[in-house]
Amino acid sequence: MKLYNIFQDIILEEISKEQSLLNEGVNEDIKKAMDNTVYIWFKYEDKNGLTTDRYGAIDKMGTSKSGNLIFRLQQVGGKTAKSKKNSTVEGQKTFRVDRVVPGSIKLTNMKYNIDMFKTLGSYNPTGDNLMTGNITIANYKK
Repeated sequence: MKLYNIFQDIILEEISKEQSLLNEGVNEDIKKAMDNTVYIWFKYEDKNGLTTDRYGAIDKMGTSKSGNLIFRLQQVGGKTAKSKKNSTVEGQKTFRVDRVVPGSIKLTNMKYNIDMFKTLGSYNPTGDNLMTGNITIANYKK
């Protein structure tokens, strides 16, 4: 039984390391999209395990109040899980980085600018009320 516990710990530690590396790759893809202000396609797994394709422009990335790395995206295409609260595909949404399917982010050649976010009403160019700490904002100066 002790040997089994040792192997279990080693296996779980390796899985944790692998997941960290995969999430790091997703983070780099998100930062690259924000730095170049280009739309992205990606696959997202919601809390119920449903995976859908999403298309949009990222405005900010930071840490949620519950400690998850998240990003705010203006979704303009793809699919979304239907719910009473949010039944449309288009709109400003937040996504957890750890639920983005690793390797699924595809950067496009289509650029966006800050104007698409400013027209949405109560846009805050320097922060986000769902994020705490350091918030990375897309590079609109390019």
